[in-house]
Order: sequence, then C-alpha cells, then structure tokens
Amino acid sequence: MKKRLNECPVCGDELIIKEYECSRCGTQIRGSFENKKDVESLTGDQFDLIKIFIRCYGNIGEFARILSISRPTAKARIHRLGESLGLKMNDTEKPPVADILDALEKDEISIDEAIVRIKGK
Repeated sequence: MKKRLNECPVCGDELIIKEYECSRCGTQIRGSFENKKDVESLTGDQFDLIKIFIRCYGNIGEFARILSISRPTAKARIHRLGESLGLKMNDTEKPPVADILDALEKDEISIDEAIVRIKGK
C-alpha cells in the first residue's frame, strides 16, 4: 500500500479525503473527512530528522552539531516538524537575524522563509 497523500502533487494544497473503503468487505463510506496530520504525513527527510532528534535524546545542541547547522536553525526545523504534525508550537523565541542569514547562505532555508522569520511571522 502506498503512503497517504496529504498535499496535492500539482499545486501543493491540502488534499481532502472523500472516500474510505474496507479492505475486507468492500464497504465504502463517502463524504469529506479530516486529513489528520500525523507521522504518516511526514516526508522521508522529516522522519529522518525525528530519528536523529531521538538519538540525541532531545538535545538541540547535539542535534544541531550532527546536522552541521546552527542551534536556531535546528530549533526552526523542530518547529516545522511540530507544525507538520499539527502541533501548536510556541513562537516566543525569535532567532537573531544573523542566524537567519547564515541559514539562508547555507541554502538551509529559502529567501521567502528568511523574510518570514525576520519579520517574525
């Protein structure tokens, strides 16, 4: 069985589940169903980041060291992982502009992402 799709492969917008079917009896249920964000919704790269984070016992400094990224970039990646899982993440810490520009220079984030982080949104 293929991994569940959560985003449209054409435009990237969220997909809506319209039908479920029982693999045993063939019963079909149609409607609009919530597409829950969970571990199945993660990309392979995101899942790899979770495995590294667990191996580090949640130590952000060690996580950053293994990935050869700055600590604020590591926190940002963890933040995005949480959002991908549908978690409401605490946005109280705003990374310094220098760290954002460093991540941009290393191609760890896009220009658009850098602008969003600098503005603090």
